[in-house]
Order: sequence, then structure tokens, then C-alpha cells
Amino acid sequence: MISRLEAFHYRCFDQLAIEMDAYHVLAGANGSGKSTLLDIPMLLGDMLSKGLLPALLETSSPAASARAQSLQELIHCHRGNYFSFAMEATLPESTVATLVERVPTSVQKDQQKWPHRLRYEVSLEVFNYTELHVTDEFLYIVPRRTTRPAMGWSINGRRPRTWKTILARTFGAPVDMHAEYHREKFVLRLRPQQLALANLPYDFHLFPASGWFKELLEEGVGARIRRYATAAAVLREGFERLGLRLVLPPALRSSSITSLWLPPGRTYAALHDALKARGFVIYEGQGRLAREIFRVANMGHLGREDFERFLAALGAVLGS
Repeated sequence: MISRLEAFHYRCFDQLAIEMDAYHVLAGANGSGKSTLLDIPMLLGDMLSKGLLPALLETSSPAASARAQSLQELIHCHRGNYFSFAMEATLPESTVATLVERVPTSVQKDQQKWPHRLRYEVSLEVFNYTELHVTDEFLYIVPRRTTRPAMGWSINGRRPRTWKTILARTFGAPVDMHAEYHREKFVLRLRPQQLALANLPYDFHLFPASGWFKELLEEGVGARIRRYATAAAVLREGFERLGLRLVLPPALRSSSITSLWLPPGRTYAALHDALKARGFVIYEGQGRLAREIFRVANMGHLGREDFERFLAALGAVLGS
């Protein structure tokens, strides 16, 4: 999930960069920025779904308070007219598997070159005290092996050639949008108050990683975990009805992907092709288990009806 947060010239932070892990303890005096730090992912999500000014200056409910009463409050020490954010998120295994199928063979053979995380950067400028404009916006797919400079990457700097640029935008210029490991390229002309990421299409063929990241921000981490857990439970009940065995014990299972042992006499290739012909995609195991297991992901815009249709298709394939 979220692996790094950065803020520049925002509220109490002149420059902040923090690596995120499974567990963190934040300690500090009142006003030191704990709540401001934790709010950054939710703020980015609100900016995508509501727009820049509503996310910052409007209340989400009658009992809530706005993040700020004026745009100048958002700028560190009220000096200057801009602030920026960067956020990185580790890609789920199923998304990595989708992308690895598209990369060159030389990259497929080296897991250190595989897509590993997304990095989103956005810089905002206060204009005439009442408007907020996007001056820079970038989205990258970052490989596993990347050496980070001692001072971090900042915003809109030179990036390694191994990074894949999905969105590139500088002030006053159109947005360059590149499909993920496809040749398609698009140009968007947006108003300065519009985020390019908010206008990225929900096309999980062209943008599987970016679409996952956009959903993560708009939905929120907590709500997404709960939705994935419910979806995984529906699938796993169905797998048990079909007589399939799960690889991991309950305490070690992910909420977004399930690993299962291949039934006796079945190969992954045959199972994959039969399900793909019915409109569903499963994923191969990795390493020494590649010939013994298959994996099923439950992410994206999927509901219970979708999972029931998949289970029916899987049952038909296994019974044939």
C-alpha cells in the first residue's frame, strides 16, 4: 500500500519525507504535524473526487470542519505561494503480474527491474489569494531496484531511465499521458484547476497500475481493505464448495489475492486459457510453485455478481 509520503512548503512542513511500513508510531507535541501527515492521502483523494478548492476549503459534513479557512493558511509560514506533495504506493502482486507480461523479455528475467511501486507528484500554486492552480503533476511506475538520492527526488526533477512515465505535466503545457507499457500516447488539455490524475480514464487495460492507485486514493485505505476482505471471503467460500485447497492458512492470507493448489491433472496454462475464453483472468504462481498453484485477485470495480459469475465459470471448467 502507501510506502512513502512527502510534503513541501505545506502547513507546518517546510520539507517532509517519511518511509511507511506495516506499522508506525507517531509521537510529538500538539501542533507538530501528526494529523497533517496522516491527512495527506485523504486530502489527495478528496482533491481527485471533489476538486482542489472543495477538498481544502469546504466541510465534508455539518459536524466536520474545513481543512483551512483560506488558501494562505496552507503555505508554510505564510511565505511564498506554492506547496507540493509526493506519494508512493507499492503495487499489489496481481497488478505487477499484469505489467510484467508487457515488459521486454530482458526485464521479465530480472525481478529487480520489475514494476514495484507508483510515485505521484503534484505542485499547487495559490493565485490571486482565491484560486489554486496545478503547476506540475507527474505519475511514474518505479522498478524494485532504484537508488534514492540522499535528499530525495523532490518534484519535477530528472528521473532514472528505468522509470516509466505515465503522466507528465508542467505549468501552461498540455498533459502527456502514456499507456502503461503500451505504445498509446494521449494529450490532454486541462484547465489549471483540474488534476490530470482525476481525468485519467478508468481503463484497466491501458492503465492497470494507475487505475488501482486512483481507486486507492478516492476510496481511502480503510474502506478499501474492508471491501477487499469481503470480496475475498465470497471467493474463498466458493473455492471450498468447488473442493479447491488454499495454499496459505487464514492468518497469512491477503485480502486482495488468493493462492490455490492446482487440482490433480490440471496445468496452469490450460486453466488460464479456459477461463480467459470465458472472460476471466487468473495469475500464475511464482518461483518453485509456478507449476503447482494459481492465484485469483479480487481488486477493481467488481461486485458480488462478478465473483459469482467467476466461480460458476471456474466450476464449469473444472467439471469439463
